[in-house]
Amino acid sequence: MRHRLLLGLLLAFSLTAYCQNHPPLTLNDLDQTIEAAPRYDAEKSRNIELLKKDLLTSGPDDKELLFRRYQPLYEEYKVFNYDSAFFYARKLQETALLLNDPVRIVYARLKTGFSLLVRCESYHIRASGRARLSSGIASELFRSKSSFRLNYRRFEIPRS
Repeated sequence: MRHRLLLGLLLAFSLTAYCQNHPPLTLNDLDQTIEAAPRYDAEKSRNIELLKKDLLTSGPDDKELLFRRYQPLYEEYKVFNYDSAFFYARKLQETALLLNDPVRIVYARLKTGFSLLVRCESYHIRASGRARLSSGIASELFRSKSSFRLNYRRFEIPRS
């Protein structure tokens, strides 16, 4: 029993020591990634342009298709451009309301709330500004709470 415990401790310490031998390699990888940022931005912009072209081909009458086209646009923009992510989150919300689908309405409101929270953290550093914006987020998310009741365990978030 003692031998197994000793072997286990020795193995744990050797793994910890091995993991701590490579910080310069990790920092070099980080430097290379930072240098490649313009390439990543260009790739993200290309993806967004392709998604926008797909959006233009969908007809304004097919709300179901519009909702599915707004989803990847929101996802592409959410860490790339907060204002555009908010725009497409609102488009998701408008389309969900037109579809009168409670699951999609909640999904779109969550995306809107997330984009507002990200904007809050990145643009408003003072606590007073954050508090004002947080109350706005809460009122936006739960504004029409009384218009429908959901059993959240019963519904699933729509997949794109």
